[in-house]
Amino acid sequence: IKTYKFLPLYYQLAARMSSVTKDNSNFQTVLMELMERVAIEHPHHTLWIILALAHAYKDDELLAVEATVRPRRRQASTDDKIEEERVQAAKCMLENLRQVNKKMADIVTNMEKLCTAYIELANWPVANKTNRNLQPLQKDLAILKIADCDNILLPSVELQVDPTGTYKDIISPVRFGTHYRIVGGINLPKIITCVGSDGRERTQLVKGQDDLRQDAVMQQVFTLVNELLAGEVEARRRQLKIRTYKVIPLSQKCGLLQWCEGTKPLGEYLIGSNGAHTRYRPNDWSAKNCREHLQAAGNKADQRLKAYQ
Repeated sequence: IKTYKFLPLYYQLAARMSSVTKDNSNFQTVLMELMERVAIEHPHHTLWIILALAHAYKDDELLAVEATVRPRRRQASTDDKIEEERVQAAKCMLENLRQVNKKMADIVTNMEKLCTAYIELANWPVANKTNRNLQPLQKDLAILKIADCDNILLPSVELQVDPTGTYKDIISPVRFGTHYRIVGGINLPKIITCVGSDGRERTQLVKGQDDLRQDAVMQQVFTLVNELLAGEVEARRRQLKIRTYKVIPLSQKCGLLQWCEGTKPLGEYLIGSNGAHTRYRPNDWSAKNCREHLQAAGNKADQRLKAYQ
């Protein structure tokens, strides 16, 4: 079976990884061999998935709180132990891939370097949390030192699968912009720019303290839906398609998203400056008035429900 046929299932295969072999089964051996074979032929489509598992606790390591947070999480439940076994299996796979040849070792090294730089940026504290204008990045951030990575794909770029595993002229990261800006949200995701090897500047969204693994799976589902729609004559005639974008989990707590040009958040559309709610329902309470009304109702559920009604 050609390895590219397993690419749509790679997330699901990775979820079955473990460093522990149970009941003398050879399942893990076969699984690891298959996943390594797919990764060798299609590294740009697979290694980010393995890196996200291997770096599951990287946020805590960078924040120097691993010693107090991570052990308790491991002992909390059986699920946490399974997750730790999966992390160890992913780290083992990365080491195995480094041993394949120098080309593969360089790809793994550069992708890991870029992944760590993104995670560092995601967890880098924002000084001014209300400033929505461009602000300078700290000069010693690893993301600004990324160079000589012409053998890896810029992660926010879509790459067509090559069944032969021959990937030439990929768009690689050349340099990252020295400034960023933040968007709304509790965790203040950062908007950055990166110039690719094709000379085009692309916008990326780096999110910290947010698990993007489910988001990535949903984009995978939408991609499959598009393939089904493409197979229907009527759907093709009507050009039915779900617009997708790249979501790359980097760890359990952060990730990278392709910035969708020409779009705006739903909240901004509804209640932003001259928002749709004000235009179409001018006599309704404003969002601010609604929040104040609910806050005044107190914390009891019945009181808040009555205020909401």
